[in-house]
Amino acid sequence: MQTIRLIIEHETIPLNVASPEEEKLYRDASLHIQQHLQSLRERFTGLSKQTYYVMAMIENEVVTKQERERLSAEPLMQLVSDLNQEIEAALHTPTTQQ
Repeated sequence: MQTIRLIIEHETIPLNVASPEEEKLYRDASLHIQQHLQSLRERFTGLSKQTYYVMAMIENEVVTKQERERLSAEPLMQLVSDLNQEIEAALHTPTTQQ
């Protein structure tokens, strides 16, 4: 276990990470958060720090929810696609008449 320090909005946040891969994830996330907050400040000027934080959290939650829904629907969509292909193949297969 290794302790790293992330800096977001002039706040130092100590975190324990188990691996270099986990450290990279946290550092990338930290950079993304900082860039996202800066983008919000540029698009919506004059708001409080807290409002920018809340806006970022809301947007993050929406993206996370959309991704979860997409991932949970993916296996179902593959099954529907496979079934459609089987139906199409059955419809185009000549039948033998007796």
